[in-house]
Amino acid sequence: MLHLLFGYEEGPPVWVRIIPHCRPSVNNGVLVGDLDDALLDRVGLLAPPA
Repeated sequence: MLHLLFGYEEGPPVWVRIIPHCRPSVNNGVLVGDLDDALLDRVGLLAPPA
């Protein structure tokens, strides 16, 4: 599982949880979505699980 924090020029930061091999794989408590396997692999390279 990965937790990413996105910051924006305006508004509060937003946490997003990504759970590989789970559908939906992306969830922030309000919105959900899916990443395809290739994009999940790339995100994993940028932010490996602790």
